[in-house]
Amino acid sequence: MITVDLHGQHIKQAMRLLKLHLLFGAYVRSVRLFRVITGCGNSGVGKSKLKDSVINLLKNEGIEWSEENRGTLLIRLNGQTDFSFLDSGSDSE
Repeated sequence: MITVDLHGQHIKQAMRLLKLHLLFGAYVRSVRLFRVITGCGNSGVGKSKLKDSVINLLKNEGIEWSEENRGTLLIRLNGQTDFSFLDSGSDSE
């Protein structure tokens, strides 16, 4: 399992970093699980915009995920090598 700490990053930068890790996991077969730390939002209360962006990306790509706790997601890659974000040319959400 690889831990990716996105907490405290701006959304655009964090999403770019997450996509890079997903691509790495797609082609390095020994990497299948990621723990992604997004944080809980403002001072631990409310909604995390970063977490919502990460979940939207995972849903759009059909990537299996679960919530370890309020500020951490577990991601499992199941052999995906084709991601739609590669076609978009965008680093946004």
